[in-house]
Amino acid sequence: MKRQRTTQGDESFDIAGLHLDRGHNVGARRAAQEPANDEPMVIQIRTTEWVTVELFAKISGLTQPAVRCMIFEGKWLEGRHYQRRAGRVYISIKGFEKWVASGSA
Repeated sequence: MKRQRTTQGDESFDIAGLHLDRGHNVGARRAAQEPANDEPMVIQIRTTEWVTVELFAKISGLTQPAVRCMIFEGKWLEGRHYQRRAGRVYISIKGFEKWVASGSA
C-alpha cells in the first residue's frame, strides 16, 4: 500500500502516514539523487522484522482493531506472529507473510 501526497509550494510529501519535508535531514548526495520537479519522488523505507500494531496497520492495510482481533481470537501465535514487550504489541512482518502464504484462516 503506497499513499503519496505532494505539494509544490513547500515541497512536502506524505508516504504511509510519514510526513517529510524535502531539504530537511537529507544527505550530501541530495542534489544528485533528487528528481526533477515534474517527476514524483519515491522513497523506499526498510522496516525491521517487528513493528508496532500502528505501523503494521499502515503497511498491511489491515485496521488496528483487525490486527488486535487476530491476536485475541488466537489466529496469530505469540512469538511467531506477535510478541509483547514493555507493554506494547509488536507484529512480525515475516510471520504475517508466512501466515498469508499458508492460507490459514
